[in-house]
Amino acid sequence: MTVQTANFVGALLLAALLSVAAESTLGNELQITPQLLTGLTYESNPRLSRQVEDEAQGLSADGRLDINYVGPRTSVRLAPRARFALYSDDEDEELEDEDIYLDLAANHRIGNQEFGLTAEFSDIAVRTSELATAEDADVGGAANLLFVDDSQLSRSAGASWAWRLNPTNTLRASANATNVNYRRLRTGRFDYDYAAGNLSWEHRLSEKVSAGVGVNLSEFESENRAALQTNDSKTYGGNVFINYDFSDTLRGQLYFGQRTTEVDANLGEEEQLLTPFGLATFCVNALNQPVALAPCEINSETDNSVGNASLTKTSERTRYTASVSRSITPSSNGTEAIQDELRLAVTQQLWRRTQINAGVLYRKLDRAGLTIDDDREFITANFGFRWSLTRHWSLFGRYRYNRIEYADNALSVNLDNTPENHAVLVGLTYRGKGWRFR
Repeated sequence: MTVQTANFVGALLLAALLSVAAESTLGNELQITPQLLTGLTYESNPRLSRQVEDEAQGLSADGRLDINYVGPRTSVRLAPRARFALYSDDEDEELEDEDIYLDLAANHRIGNQEFGLTAEFSDIAVRTSELATAEDADVGGAANLLFVDDSQLSRSAGASWAWRLNPTNTLRASANATNVNYRRLRTGRFDYDYAAGNLSWEHRLSEKVSAGVGVNLSEFESENRAALQTNDSKTYGGNVFINYDFSDTLRGQLYFGQRTTEVDANLGEEEQLLTPFGLATFCVNALNQPVALAPCEINSETDNSVGNASLTKTSERTRYTASVSRSITPSSNGTEAIQDELRLAVTQQLWRRTQINAGVLYRKLDRAGLTIDDDREFITANFGFRWSLTRHWSLFGRYRYNRIEYADNALSVNLDNTPENHAVLVGLTYRGKGWRFR
């Protein structure tokens, strides 16, 4: 762990302690709950190779602590987590994961105002960071999915503020900053810094309907230290939104906005290369690798529409989520990516001891503001079950299907443009009774 990392983790823990220390001791509760998952895993093409599929099998373990503090005006959640995956074949050593996470979320209320603080730290395998499912929250960065034995160090912090001006009007502001670094240099990945801010006003039209407007600003700076490539961009714009509560269990959201992205990029030196289609002018980086078609110095401005439409139904035994969206998000390929997404997920309690879940996640990525034929599509489908053996122990099974579709271009000749992977994980979970302090 580097000094910078240790300082960040220390600051995260200090923020949690200060949030708790600021609270009165009356009516406080602290609960600590341990969880452990362990099982056998099999994958048909874990590297999502575009040339030769090579299956792998091994062991997986995932442990975490949920530390929750609740007071009269303050709540704090701290969640340290460690995940490990070991494979039986020595040739699969680069697939092994040693992932560390530490997440913090805190809220504090003063009168009609509410303040929030979030912080996240992760030191994880690259492959782990890119295998999202429909049940996962937004992973905060579009996937490159160029497999190499590498790890990703990510640190982020955010703050939010909400002020209820009166029973029908609320003003909100938020800001967050993220720093992502990759340890290996010659991987094609870019380190990046990303910062974003949002200001919005929401008006409640009735008991079921609210609507509002907002403005957004973000800055993205990336660098490939080995290839000497850089890409900086600034995105800004506005949006409108509406929330509709159809019933106590069904809620809909609609969001639409316009964004302008200004890009300043240097992809390398122009060089003519022979391809199966004839001579073509490429951008060649400092590692003598062709990375894109010319031009290589890019200063551009593009306008893009963004939006989201979602439905969520929640009841005692069921949760359904369906959403379709377009967003602009930071990416490890050195650009902000235009991300189109369809997400469907369901969790259903069948019987007292049995629960199932299923989901489909579709994503299409395009590089915002760059004339690079590098679009790609991702499809993930997953199904799982959990059967409670006792109050604390459960048997579980999970299946996940991943598929990528790459764009046809001069850089993809003789490669499979639709690699896919089938993964199965079967094992036991333990959720302890935990400890409660008042």
